[in-house]
Amino acid sequence: MYNSAINENDLFDIFNELLNPKLTISDIAQKHRVRESVIYSINYGTSYMQDNYTYPIRDKNFVNRYILNLLLTQQYTIDEISDLVCLSKSTVKAINNGSRYRQHNISYPILDNQYVLKEECIRKKIKSLLENEPDISISQIAKMFNTTKFAINAFNQGNSYHNKLWNYPLRKTDARTRFFSEEEKENIVEMLLDPYVSKKDILKKYNLGLRVLNKFNNGDEGYRIDNIKYPIRLFRKNIFVKPKGG
Repeated sequence: MYNSAINENDLFDIFNELLNPKLTISDIAQKHRVRESVIYSINYGTSYMQDNYTYPIRDKNFVNRYILNLLLTQQYTIDEISDLVCLSKSTVKAINNGSRYRQHNISYPILDNQYVLKEECIRKKIKSLLENEPDISISQIAKMFNTTKFAINAFNQGNSYHNKLWNYPLRKTDARTRFFSEEEKENIVEMLLDPYVSKKDILKKYNLGLRVLNKFNNGDEGYRIDNIKYPIRLFRKNIFVKPKGG
């Protein structure tokens, strides 16, 4: 059943959705339970016209123009743009090279081969870290490449960039698999026993993650030292506190 009227909130959403290349006219109409003809009339300004929009909001070159603007920012790779707009990489490459939707005032290719090679080099470095450096956390890798933990996790799972020759996930688990010598274990536990040594100091000195430090603190299997009372410190409000009488 279709809605007979559109309220102000829905109208605001529809304008924003018309600017989103991932959504078709049909998608927008179904979401708001209106006929496609209503969305078309809003798109062309024949209904609910707003002065701050240029009409039609979405024309036949809307997606091409959107991709072109993303390429011009030089903040996204061809693969990332392909994911953003849900179109093939060949379509994005065609706009990048000027064989599709060519504009006379733009120099082509927009992203040159050097940029593409640089991005491929970065991907290989991230892949190597995920596969071969279990002591470096997802968060640390994200910081190294000035990106988010979410982006690295997506890369690890093959969601943001997928190479059919790679086995996903690249890092099978985010748990640390680092081997600690008995001497290292004793030193870490000794630092935990010292109430004047901060959690941050221990993490930094041994390049640990908080999860691993908690294993030492709680005496988990593989991290336990004989004749130590566990937990060594209590964990309150992000601060380790030595238990009373400990």
